[in-house]
Amino acid sequence: MRQELGTTVLALHHTGHETSTRARGSSVFGADPDTVLTLDRIGKEMQVTLNMTKQKDAPEWETPKLIKLEKIQLSLDASSLVAVKPTAADAHKAEATQSRQKSKYDPRPDPIVMDVLDKAVADILKPNRLKEWTTADLADALAMREEISVASSTLKRRTLRDLREDNSRHANRLYNPERRRWRWRD
Repeated sequence: MRQELGTTVLALHHTGHETSTRARGSSVFGADPDTVLTLDRIGKEMQVTLNMTKQKDAPEWETPKLIKLEKIQLSLDASSLVAVKPTAADAHKAEATQSRQKSKYDPRPDPIVMDVLDKAVADILKPNRLKEWTTADLADALAMREEISVASSTLKRRTLRDLREDNSRHANRLYNPERRRWRWRD
């Protein structure tokens, strides 16, 4: 279809039940596209966060994009939401809402936090190329870093598990499930 029409194809899909890191069904759905974007909306908020989880020929975005939603009337009994450019106040409100609502009720990991942790894991393991780390040891080392505000117990119990199970993360390749150890690999 893309070649025949000389255009871009946009496929819309939803994530799995247990994870928001990949689409349901075959893993090919996430492997084939050049670009993969995810939209996250908390409750009935009038904004969504647009995250880039894959970009083939260019760098991925460092931070998610905020999209403000506005309700418009299509007719007397029908309405729709349209995307509009958010203001600085909208971005501040979104940040406050997300931090307030991220809790045990929303088990999905924050993509920005996961980016920081992914890099921190690499920063710890790379200079110690021959050392194998237990999850507990790595959690303790991460918790001591200035840029990490997650408790060691949370890192050990949940966050490092989420990081190693996310195929799009570098840390996924640094964990050996057979040995239950972390180690640097190029």
